[in-house]
Amino acid sequence: MIFKRISMKLPTFSFFSLIISGVLSGLSVPNVASQEWTVPDGGRLVAVWSQEELKPHVRSQAQSLIEIRHNFEKAGLPGQSWRYDHIYTLMKNITVTEESSTATRDEIKYYRARLMQHSHNFYGAERLLSEIKSNSRYFATATLMLAQVLNEQERHQDAKSACLKLLLTDPDIAAGCAAATRPEMTESLQALLQTIAQRSDNDILNSWLMYQSVSGYVREGQPEKALSSYFKWHNNSSESELTVADLSIISDAYIEMNQPYEVIELLSNKISTKFPDDALVIQLARAEKNINSTDATGSRQWQSYATLRMEERIRRNDVSYGELISVYYAELKNDNRSAKFWREKYRRKIHQDRALSGVTAEVKPTLDVSQKIDDSDVSFLGFLSYSLSTTE
Repeated sequence: MIFKRISMKLPTFSFFSLIISGVLSGLSVPNVASQEWTVPDGGRLVAVWSQEELKPHVRSQAQSLIEIRHNFEKAGLPGQSWRYDHIYTLMKNITVTEESSTATRDEIKYYRARLMQHSHNFYGAERLLSEIKSNSRYFATATLMLAQVLNEQERHQDAKSACLKLLLTDPDIAAGCAAATRPEMTESLQALLQTIAQRSDNDILNSWLMYQSVSGYVREGQPEKALSSYFKWHNNSSESELTVADLSIISDAYIEMNQPYEVIELLSNKISTKFPDDALVIQLARAEKNINSTDATGSRQWQSYATLRMEERIRRNDVSYGELISVYYAELKNDNRSAKFWREKYRRKIHQDRALSGVTAEVKPTLDVSQKIDDSDVSFLGFLSYSLSTTE
């Protein structure tokens, strides 16, 4: 998670994978790994393929979009980061034509922005998300994501302006969005997030709101409240699988509470051998180092593994992981100078991306004054407008 004071400045994990829906039909794959190949006898016919069967598998655009939705749903889970590469491959074959509907165009923009956000190209994502209009079915999710990418750039006022665009379409989402974009999470803002979550029947929105609430508690140095709120929500939620973002913020709270063994128990079986999530590896290494401070004979396997992973990223000059490398130096190597170097290098990259993307204008709220505001919303809208107009 992306927070000051090493508590915890991890790279962005998109929480919006929960927002995308779609079902991918199961594909049956024959199990040939255990079958031994033998040379056929005397010219015996082994198999016949038609020319049609020998053609490469070609998906229709509709099939590709269904598969993209499915992979985005799973990509945020531990060990599933490989799906982003698969999505990228699928997206290369997606085209927008004159016949494409507005809904399809917006869906494609949204998915491309998701990939840009994942690679920390925040300005590219901002440009695409800003093109999705208020009459689109993707408008709410795109606007939430826009607010988040603006927040990642520490452009909090622009993020609030993005939230304001939701006032007339969904005041609850606008309020939650506005509260989540503030750098400080006060008790009143926490209460607002909790109230919205309680009265909403949208599980996906509730998940997003609760995540913002828990993140706020961790940022404000209240890990006990973070864990209490999180597990209370999760026990009553239909969401059963914890994402990398969930696991990171929960383990961050445990580390703040000096409970490293809880982190080891939570994460040690979540690390994929083929596709390890470096954010979780760093958390395990932090917990292990904490244990070693009182038990010099304890294991150092996760610290060694974190070093292996981070040194490879440093060798490749992987600036997109600059914040995580910064945490590695500060927390595991006690090297604040190198930590600052990588943190600043990461920030310079963001500004360079903005210049290359040509994004210079601030985000302005767009309110359609022809839309009628229900009288019951007036006081709420007044409060929210005040909140959005308040500078830090």
